[in-house]
Parts: sequence; C-alpha cells; structure tokens
Amino acid sequence: MLSSSLTVNPESLVEVRVDNRNSEGKKMNVSMNGDVIRVQVPVNQQVVAFYYKKVGFEWVKYKRERVLRVVGSELH
Repeated sequence: MLSSSLTVNPESLVEVRVDNRNSEGKKMNVSMNGDVIRVQVPVNQQVVAFYYKKVGFEWVKYKRERVLRVVGSELH
C-alpha cells in the first residue's frame, strides 16, 4: 500500500509524508518547479512520481505516474 500527503506550514516549508511499507532503505526525491511539487518514491520494482499543485492556499495531489522500472539492477 502506498499513500502520500503534503502539508505546507506558514513559513512556506513543505513536509511530505509517504507511507510505503516496501521501500525500506530506499530514498525518495522531492523537487519543486514553480507551483508544482514532484515526489518520486521507489515502489517494488518501479519509481512512482506524485505531483502536487497549489490551488488557492492548499496543495492538491493531481497526478501520479510511473517514472522508472527496475530490471535486475538497472533502471529503465
């Protein structure tokens, strides 16, 4: 099961929480471009990206996509 949430506090710091029980020891990647935040998370044999966009005063998850898949020890 994979879930994620994003909150922004008054000082404009972003906190991303990802619950992925299969990603022990793996790293997630967070990047921001304008009003879009992208969170990449390793899930089983692939990397999934979640996109959040600022709508008014809150961040809304609007997209999820598979970014990479792992075959053996190589990323594709």
